[in-house]
Formats: sequence, structure tokens, C-alpha cells
Amino acid sequence: MKFSKPMSVIADRLRGETSYHASTRHDLQTLTKQLEALEELAINKSPKDTDEAHLLKLEQAGKKLIDKRDRIKTAIEQRTRDAVLTIDGQIREALEMKATPFSNEIRSALRAMSPNDRKSAIQKAIASRDGGFFKAIEEAPAMLSGMDKQAQSEAVESYMRTHASDLMKQSDQVVEAFTSSMDALRIPKRAVEEGVNPGKLREIKDAEQRHMEAQQRFDES
Repeated sequence: MKFSKPMSVIADRLRGETSYHASTRHDLQTLTKQLEALEELAINKSPKDTDEAHLLKLEQAGKKLIDKRDRIKTAIEQRTRDAVLTIDGQIREALEMKATPFSNEIRSALRAMSPNDRKSAIQKAIASRDGGFFKAIEEAPAMLSGMDKQAQSEAVESYMRTHASDLMKQSDQVVEAFTSSMDALRIPKRAVEEGVNPGKLREIKDAEQRHMEAQQRFDES
């Protein structure tokens, strides 16, 4: 169908190697089924319902869909934060990225170097798997090492990708899956916005309110 099909395709593509992907794929597939049900409801009006009654049913079903979508979005966001932090912790432990008594000296030496010498020092630290060196770089403001934040991040990432490529791949997969999930979660909202006419709903509800007020006046007369 128009909306559930592309959402199903995105969910099926979440084939990463972590439990994060299985849980996130399950969430999206569950929401896709509810979206499919809404689409079925939209095109199969009960012969007992007027067009107005059918539209009101769609509105209620749409609200339930969006409520579930919002809960799933919150769950995926939290799951992503947890997964990224867990993998990052595993990388740091595996690469022994811990502060050492020489952290200040490392930063002072880097700050005094020329850009070329600093680059060479970073490459040597990567080759020797010196986790303390990179912890010293990232744990302090840029001015203390002579490296701006981007240079710090690039140096640390280069170290991680060289010696923890499998874990970095897992982290990349989580981030990629999160981006795809957010794309998928925009689909139900668009489906409800396009499938339920707000102007028509206002007319129906205004007419209902006028009817209720007229009924009340009749009952009180």
C-alpha cells in the first residue's frame, strides 16, 4: 500500500549484526502492521457508516497510530543511545584508553610541535597502540594539546578504526539503522496527515457540537 509498503521495506533492510537491529526491526514491523490496518480501514468503509462517521473513525485510528509511533520513537532513541555508549565503552576498554600519569606531558609535547611533527606523533601512537596517548588528547580542551576539536576527534577515530574495526563497524551499523528508523517513523505521520482531512473534521465536529447544544435546549424546554 501507499504508506505501509515503503515502511515495510525500510524495516526489512535493518539487517545489522547486533541485537539492537532485531529489536528495532521488530518495533518498525509492529508499527507497519498497524499502519496497514489503518489503510485497510480507510478504503473499506462500513455500509452502515456515513462518510462523516467513517472519517471520525479514521481520526481515532490515526491518533492511536501516532501515539504508538511516538512511544516507539522514544524507545528507539533510548536504545540507540544505550547501544552507542555500550560499544564505545567496549572499544575504550579493548584499546586501553585510560588516563595516565603522563597525560599532561603528552599534551604539552603536542602543543609545542609543528603540525607535521604532531601528525607524525599521532601516527606513531596509532602504530604502537598507545591508548593513553589518545585519552590524553580527548580528555582536555583543545588549547592544551594544540589540536582543535575536529583534529582531536579525527585522531581518536583513526586510532579506534585501526585497532577496533569490528566494533566500529557495529557502531556505524547502529547509527545507520537509527537514521533509517527515523525516516520510517515519519511515514505514519504523513499517512495520517494526508488521509484525514482536518477541515472536514472541523466541520463535522462543529456540526456535532451544534446538534448537542440543540438537543440540550430541547431537553430543557
